[in-house]
Formats: sequence, structure tokens, C-alpha cells
Amino acid sequence: MRQLRLWMVAGLLGLVVTACEKETATVKVIDFEDVDLATEGFFNGSDKSGTLVNGSYLTFIKSSSVELVNEYAESEWGGFWKGFAVSSMNDTQTPGYENQYSSIAGSGAGSSLNFALAYASTGDSAVIHLNQINSSEKTDVIRPKQMMITNSTYTYFTLRDGNAFSQKFESGDWFRIIVRGFDQTNETGKVEFYLADFREGKSVIVNEWTTVSLTALGTPDRLVITFDSSDKSAGWINTPAYACIDNLEISYSDN
Repeated sequence: MRQLRLWMVAGLLGLVVTACEKETATVKVIDFEDVDLATEGFFNGSDKSGTLVNGSYLTFIKSSSVELVNEYAESEWGGFWKGFAVSSMNDTQTPGYENQYSSIAGSGAGSSLNFALAYASTGDSAVIHLNQINSSEKTDVIRPKQMMITNSTYTYFTLRDGNAFSQKFESGDWFRIIVRGFDQTNETGKVEFYLADFREGKSVIVNEWTTVSLTALGTPDRLVITFDSSDKSAGWINTPAYACIDNLEISYSDN
């Protein structure tokens, strides 16, 4: 009987500890609504407000507890950006590069205004730093839980119809976003999501906000996004390597 009572006490203590652990977690949903887009409807670093590093203006776009890395530069052909932009553009009808900032879903997730736009051509990546939380909050452990993803309008119409540089998708083709977690230099996990999938009889091009679990990434301090496609030339992706991202959910805790 004494052993049974001890077992019950130990079990109750375990429940209390578990409850305390859960109470220490702070869950944040980053929806990018706090990013000021002024009158343009998007921010891509072209105001040159970032720090000039090796010919590119480097900007860390702060939203809630994360920072999105944006790079902007200019050449004889004009300005260009990579990494992340933030947008509220909602043109779902116009194909082509001039409409690169719109979501094919016609809004942010849940009919919100803003969303993040990741762009990373072959060899590049789009990076999100996750540890930008108030210094008064202890954050030894960061757990990405999920985020919502859809195609940009530019990418959607390119996948559906093709253009001068990219093929129309047919049987066997695919386009995917790859999200890797990193803790300093160590990779903590990987998640892949197909933005278009024409394998095994499918003919899917994502055109609405879709929830993607990130729990397989473990406990990283940053997310690194790349793209891959079946449409390549000499190892270079021909598909416009964009994705719209919203409602990034992250748990911060001290254990």
C-alpha cells in the first residue's frame, strides 16, 4: 500500500511539473500585419534603408518575434531583391513578373492583408531568424509549430501556362519549397511541401493557403528556405522560385 501511495504521489508530481513546463511556453503567431508597407503595398528593400554590405543593402524585416532577411541591389538592368519581401498585393488575374508580389489566394491567410514573400533562385536561400523575442523573456528552446503557404500569382500562372523561360507543367513535373531548421551551424530537421505536383497522376497547383507542419524541424534558431523544381536547365531552376508565407506559429520556452 505504501508503494502504491508513493507511486501515486510521484505521478501527481509529474503532472504538476508537466503543467508548469507547458505554462512557461509562449506561443506566437507571426502574421506580418505589423510591417509598414507605406503606399506601395510591398516592401522589398528598394528604399535602401538597409546596411550596405558588399554592394547589397541588407535589411532585417522585424515582425513580432522574428526577423526576415532581405537583400536589395541594383545593376545596369535595374534593381532586384532576394530573400524576403512583405506584401499586401492581391492581384490574382495578371500573369508575369510585373505581378511578382501578389498571392494567388487573393489575400493573406484568413483574409488578412499582409504576408511574407520568399524568393530564392538557384544557390540562394530565404532566412527567418526566430530568436528576436523580448530580452525579458527567457527563450532557451524555440519550436516552430506550423505555417501557412501558397503560391504567388506569378509562379501559379507560370506553372499552369508556361512562359518564355519556364515550361507548362505536365505529367511527372513538380515544384517544392524546402524548409530547413538550423541551430547555429547544426541542421535540426527538414520539411518539404509541393507547391505543384504532377507526379503519379496528380495535377495539383496550390492556389489557397495551406497549413504545413514544422514540428519535424525540432528546436532551431532560424529557418532557411530553398526551392527545387523538375524544370531545370544546366542545374538552374526555371520555375519562378517564390512562395507566399503567413501565420508562422512558434513556441518559445525555457525548457
